Amino acid sequence: TRDILGHTKSQLLDMIAVGLAGRLAEEIETGDYSDGAVSDIQNATGIARKMVCQFGMSSLGPIAFGDNQDQVFLGRDINRTQDHSEHRARQIDEEISRIIHEQFERTKRIIEDNRSALETMAKALLEFETLEGIHVDEILEFGEIRTDVVSSKTELEDKKKSEEDGEPKVE
Repeated sequence: TRDILGHTKSQLLDMIAVGLAGRLAEEIETGDYSDGAVSDIQNATGIARKMVCQFGMSSLGPIAFGDNQDQVFLGRDINRTQDHSEHRARQIDEEISRIIHEQFERTKRIIEDNRSALETMAKALLEFETLEGIHVDEILEFGEIRTDVVSSKTELEDKKKSEEDGEPKVE
C-alpha cells in the first residue's frame, strides 16, 4: 500500500530472525532439522552480508566493501578479485557470522517463550492449511483463534461479496 524506500537495521535483523524461525521451530519441535529451510538460510545470510558489505550496518563501521567477484576465464580457471585484504575478508565473514548467530539465539528465545502459541499455530495449520495474519495475532494474544478461518480463496471472495452486499454471513 505504500512504497518502501529502505529498511532500518532493526527491520533487517527482524527479517533475518524470521528467516531462521522455521528451521528453529522444526529443531525445537522434533529435536532434529531438515534441509527444508535452505532458501530461508540463504536469504538470511544474504541480508547479513549486505548489512556488512553494502549498508555499513556492522561493527566494521559505515564502510562499503565490494563483493568478491568470481570471473571464469575460458571456461576453466576462476579469477577472483576483491577490493580488500584477506584480513578484512575474515573480519567481514566474522561479522556476518556474528549477526546470524545473534539472530539465531534471539529467535530461539522468542520461540521458546511462545512455545504454546507455536503448538496452537501448528495445529491450526494442519486443520486449515492457511492462516491469515489476524489469526496469528489472536493466537499470540489470546491463545486461540477467535475469528472465522476462511479455508479457500473462493470462500474468502464469497464472504467479502456477501459483506459488501449487506447479507448476513452464513456459518
